[in-house]
Amino acid sequence: MPKVTFTHLTSFEIVKSLNIRILGNKDFMFLIRDPRDVIVSYYYQITKRKKTSLFSGSINEFIRSGEYGISKIISYMNLLSNAESISNKFLLVTYENLHENFHRELKRILNFMELSCREEFTELAVQHGEFSKMKEMEEKNKYKTSALSVKNPDDKNAFKVRFGKIGGYVNYFNKHEMDFMNKEINEKLSDKFLFYK
Repeated sequence: MPKVTFTHLTSFEIVKSLNIRILGNKDFMFLIRDPRDVIVSYYYQITKRKKTSLFSGSINEFIRSGEYGISKIISYMNLLSNAESISNKFLLVTYENLHENFHRELKRILNFMELSCREEFTELAVQHGEFSKMKEMEEKNKYKTSALSVKNPDDKNAFKVRFGKIGGYVNYFNKHEMDFMNKEINEKLSDKFLFYK
């Protein structure tokens, strides 16, 4: 198995300060999701899944936050999109494509990692990763870790695995907030992610 390192949005400042040089000559897979869906997920991660909430405002205030908001997510996506030019190999994977055809995307990922896998095992992995299975595992704390267990089972927004919908953000914002986020995305997000504009 190749050595795989996973990093998340919390590494933004580290990556920014090093001007993505740390990614040079490495195989780099970038998993992205519509920033508007990310902001909803991130809001509940910050406010519902921590022992102490890191943000006390509303979701409408959250999207404008300099520390957590939509502009930060856009900056992160733009910064790491540049890794393609310096990486050894680069693969862009979208949440939306995984949602549409997990089996196909898993094969792309395995090919990128130069891993061969029998069809029966990839099929098992696909079944194991179904939304309902992940939801059940979280509810029953199957992995015995606080990172993947629900903090408050009576609050549907406190789950790590919440709804798994594409475009679910439309249920959280009014027209004014949607216009704000769309403007940020259309004006600031790299055209490499034109499909989100």
